[in-house]
Amino acid sequence: MNLNFTKLSICILGLTLTLGAKAQKRDYVITANKDSVYCTISRSFFSGNSSYKVNDGKSFKIKPDEIKEFYLGNEDVKQRSVIRQGKKKHEFMTVLEDGKISLYEEITSNPAVARPNGTMFGGTSSTQWYIAKGNDTVTEVKNNDFSLAMIFNKSRKHRKADFVEFISDNQAVYDKYKAEDKFSFKQVRNLVHLYNTGEPLKKD
Repeated sequence: MNLNFTKLSICILGLTLTLGAKAQKRDYVITANKDSVYCTISRSFFSGNSSYKVNDGKSFKIKPDEIKEFYLGNEDVKQRSVIRQGKKKHEFMTVLEDGKISLYEEITSNPAVARPNGTMFGGTSSTQWYIAKGNDTVTEVKNNDFSLAMIFNKSRKHRKADFVEFISDNQAVYDKYKAEDKFSFKQVRNLVHLYNTGEPLKKD
């Protein structure tokens, strides 16, 4: 009887600790003044815009020129205000890897278009990865956009050259890149993670 009670107590304790750990993942925003504010963040399903509320008070829109970063605890997703190389306007991108080198993701949706006969055409999405080092200016390194818009993007050769420039000051990471001679999404993320932590990216 005592043994069963002990096992039950251990299970309850483990469950409590697990739920407690999940509860610690709270939403927050970091303002342009670098103030961290715990809050409740809501996102519009239709527009994709976000707002935050502190202590059930007034809601404030989350704008990339006013908020440097925000975190959605229930999704475990961090968004950061960045600016594309050659552009002037800040925008939010999802943080995939964070450290001396940061890796960002942007997913662009291309809505379906109705043909004259009533059928739909399109309705695809593309993924772009950007990289930054020591600042908030991001450079594109990967994409899977095979639309006509790709013509106006940097070539794969130029994107590889940019990526090599970012990692070349870490000899071990650079040597691994040269030895494996790959430039896939998986490889890029693993190399960035290795650069930042000294360890390969763990598999899910």
